[in-house]
Amino acid sequence: MGHKRKAEHGKSFAAIVAEVEASRGAGGPVVAWSQPVVDGEFTDEGGVRWQLRGDGSMPWKRVEQLLKDPEVRVLRVYANEASDVLPADRESFSAEIKPYLTGKVLREAGDWTDFLAGEFKDEQHNHLLVVEQSC
Repeated sequence: MGHKRKAEHGKSFAAIVAEVEASRGAGGPVVAWSQPVVDGEFTDEGGVRWQLRGDGSMPWKRVEQLLKDPEVRVLRVYANEASDVLPADRESFSAEIKPYLTGKVLREAGDWTDFLAGEFKDEQHNHLLVVEQSC
């Protein structure tokens, strides 16, 4: 048993990367998605800068408290779209995200959905709940 000659090895890592990049074709540039909870900060459409409280791991009890408070702005972030969750819609939103955030989701085939929640504060100590959806 000798060593394989270099020609007998598979493709180099650089060659594989080059093939992957070439397969992308002219599909355009790769777009980075907004991830406020992961990034630890968020600037809203009004230019207000929000900072994440803690490390981004929130107990469900705190998420519930923030969802029930009409004074707290709640944002759902998916891809590069941030949309407000109005107080009238928060009960159904809570029911949708709770299984994912508590680890009790029963996934159907092909369900790659996940949620991550973070509490943010601005300089005036206002609260913002951001729920990131990924799939």
